[in-house]
Amino acid sequence: MGFLLSLTEEKARRSLMVFFLLSSLLPLIILLYITFQYVLPLLDPGQIERLRGWFTGGILTMLLFPLLGFVMMSQWMISLESLTREVKEKSVEVLEERLDDTINITEENEILSLQCMFSGLYNELQEKMGQLDDYSKKLIETNQKLSELSITDELTTLYNRRYFDIRLKEEMNRADRYSHDLSIIMVDVDDFKTYNDTFGHMIGDIVLRELGMLIHKGIRQSDIAFRYGGDEFAILLPESNEQMAAAVAGRLIVTLEKHSFATAKKLTTGQVTISCGVAAYTNNSHDFVTQADKLLLRAKNEGKACVLGG
Repeated sequence: MGFLLSLTEEKARRSLMVFFLLSSLLPLIILLYITFQYVLPLLDPGQIERLRGWFTGGILTMLLFPLLGFVMMSQWMISLESLTREVKEKSVEVLEERLDDTINITEENEILSLQCMFSGLYNELQEKMGQLDDYSKKLIETNQKLSELSITDELTTLYNRRYFDIRLKEEMNRADRYSHDLSIIMVDVDDFKTYNDTFGHMIGDIVLRELGMLIHKGIRQSDIAFRYGGDEFAILLPESNEQMAAAVAGRLIVTLEKHSFATAKKLTTGQVTISCGVAAYTNNSHDFVTQADKLLLRAKNEGKACVLGG
């Protein structure tokens, strides 16, 4: 094992090459010695002349393989040293000061130097991949947050009108495809302009924010609530007919009548009521939102704090 490890050192490799060359030439030298000392004296000039070509060819053949092996080992060693130098240069560019100490310790050992450098590069790659993975997760989270912000109303935290248009098409297509029920509730705060004029827009924002919270708590998980615009809200109710939607709207009205709005200065804002218009979707009836909006307007005109359906 110690001998094999020593082959990784430059001096040991060069010594091995000299040993290889000498050990390869030694049998040839012995053969030449025996030939000239003991064989040739026994031959007459005619025999020597006939054997000269074969003898010369054999000697050259015996020299060819050791020299070829020596050249191949030399090229291998030069390639190894060249690779080591190149890897060192590139590694230092990547790893900078962190690799310098390791390289200096193993300056005469190319194999171990390469092992150290590849180990450093591998660790650096693992670190960079870990950082890249963290960046990717952060990017995904940021994109998700941006996506949520793009479809969320900032004040009420309900979905906004833009997302309403998207989900409305999706739910109508789903209702058509599977023949499922779909209903909508249009909600509007009664006399909201009066609230704003009397208590100010900050109090009005509190009313809208808490109304959004109450709507979110008062519907099923499968229902989707939106801020339609201003003080108007919309609720899509998949798998619900008009009677089921009207019952949900009625509960929202009762919940709101019992709710006390928490204002910053503990002002008495009076009773806040809502009116609701309810409509059910039928096959290819794309105007059911307009129908619910008209019913909402009738509810506000006919007494407020009530629900009107088709």
